[in-house]
Amino acid sequence: GGLQRLDRQLPQGIARELIYTGRRFSSDEARRWNFVNGVHPDQEALLAAARQLAAEIAASPPLTVKHIKESLV
Repeated sequence: GGLQRLDRQLPQGIARELIYTGRRFSSDEARRWNFVNGVHPDQEALLAAARQLAAEIAASPPLTVKHIKESLV
């Protein structure tokens, strides 16, 4: 779950501080730690970015995307 993701994706000290304290972190912190790919000012901008990413993926050859997904699991 979420704890394992924190521990794998964040520097150990930051991950453990968040896990032990339960402290919430901001979107700016998440971006600075490379925990998220992007931060958007509002829902409209988020949806536009998501649609753009989906279009880029959809433009790729389907079998290539399938094999990439399988190799990442």
